[in-house]
Amino acid sequence: MFSAKLHTKDGETLLACCDITLLGKKLEDEDLSLHISETFFGGEIVDEKKLIDLMTQSTMANIFGDNVVDVLASAGYISESSVANVCGVKHAQLYVI
Repeated sequence: MFSAKLHTKDGETLLACCDITLLGKKLEDEDLSLHISETFFGGEIVDEKKLIDLMTQSTMANIFGDNVVDVLASAGYISESSVANVCGVKHAQLYVI
């Protein structure tokens, strides 16, 4: 399961999504501290099908979590070569052209 929230502004729709287990957590290493905030990523709890549906409504996405990145990569939205590792967690950003 995933947490997903749509943010819309100026005709653009951003999908913020993360593995549900990351919501509210702080990711840290020696160089970085990052909060997966409920305000930004917290929205509705969704399954894979709903996640893909939300992605089709989006013009960009900010994605945190091994599972959610894998689902969107399998669906063809993310190339594995563009996935970053942030504090041991898969992260991707995308913009639909």
